[in-house]
Amino acid sequence: MDSDYGARAAAALGEIIPPKRHRPKVVQKLFRCSRSMAYYLLAGDHWTAKRLSQASELLGDAFDAAFSKPENSFQRQLEGQRMDAEAMRLETHIGKMHRRLYDVVAPQQSVAPYYDKHGAKERKTRNKKTCTTNAGS
Repeated sequence: MDSDYGARAAAALGEIIPPKRHRPKVVQKLFRCSRSMAYYLLAGDHWTAKRLSQASELLGDAFDAAFSKPENSFQRQLEGQRMDAEAMRLETHIGKMHRRLYDVVAPQQSVAPYYDKHGAKERKTRNKKTCTTNAGS
């Protein structure tokens, strides 16, 4: 479908769904699609005639009125929504990568040596008692 229709549909969703709610979750439940497809729809991508008619049926006159607004009013909204959707997608991706990195690195890390203000370092001995040594010796 033409990107103009996708942009108008995304802007209409942006007007109808309150900003305090998590828009991708609402769109996911509304259209019964995956989370990534919800992000695409909010960005104005992957809109089909079937999805447009489905949105019109589910959201009613509010969607139709917002969808038929002049182009200049929804272009600014769409740009902001695309940036929000991309930021949310990146935030989710970074969180997943951070968890993966932590799962790999955390088991490999040993206990870091502790230095006090005089340069003494605590270390574990074979009998698992802690002894203090001077870092300079």
